[in-house]
Amino acid sequence: MVKMSLLKDPAAVHAAPGAGTPGAPGAGTPAAPASPTSTYRFVPLTPDAAHIMEKVPAAGAQSFFFQSACRAATVIRAGHIPWEPGPRDRILLVSQFTEFLDEGKRRYPRAESVYFPLNPVYWSRPEDRALVLAAARRSDAIVFCLANYNSLDILKRLKDLKKPIYVISALSPIYLPEVPWVETAVAVYGQNTDSFRAGLAVLSGDFQAVGKLPVDFSPPGAGNPAALEKK
Repeated sequence: MVKMSLLKDPAAVHAAPGAGTPGAPGAGTPAAPASPTSTYRFVPLTPDAAHIMEKVPAAGAQSFFFQSACRAATVIRAGHIPWEPGPRDRILLVSQFTEFLDEGKRRYPRAESVYFPLNPVYWSRPEDRALVLAAARRSDAIVFCLANYNSLDILKRLKDLKKPIYVISALSPIYLPEVPWVETAVAVYGQNTDSFRAGLAVLSGDFQAVGKLPVDFSPPGAGNPAALEKK
């Protein structure tokens, strides 16, 4: 037997204000009780597995999540935003997420891409450092996805190259205070295609980001602007 749940009818919840309440507008005669069929509707507690894929994803879901990512994107350091690379610029995309590299290649088809794994989380491997550094030396500009201490360690090693570096911070921007020399940084709060597409769109100047940092990472007594902002 299919279990059923009783949910109040929204129409009943939004009945006339004050109905049946002495002294309230519209009061006087108590509201007549609604019939069970008009007040409640039956909803199965167990979804219909045979037809669930007809409703997943919901219509408009893709647009909703992308727009949400765009509204959340935050410019941490405006530096060189909007950035439009030259036609002959050799662009390097660096990330621990294939989704970031795929979105980067969509925007910069001629770019070279370098992937290295998320693990280990707290330090970088010598082979990953060597791979990124070799590619960075032959590039003119670097678009770097910063996501954990591993990628932070590798990013720090690019400083001495003296090349333009554009950072997209994924999920949390807490690592940015450790690279104050980075002039251009955009924060997104996910690690998915929508977030990376939004961050790269902000970098390119497709729209002006309106997102705000949800927390203040500045040390006590530092005041504003936050420590994340380039001094």
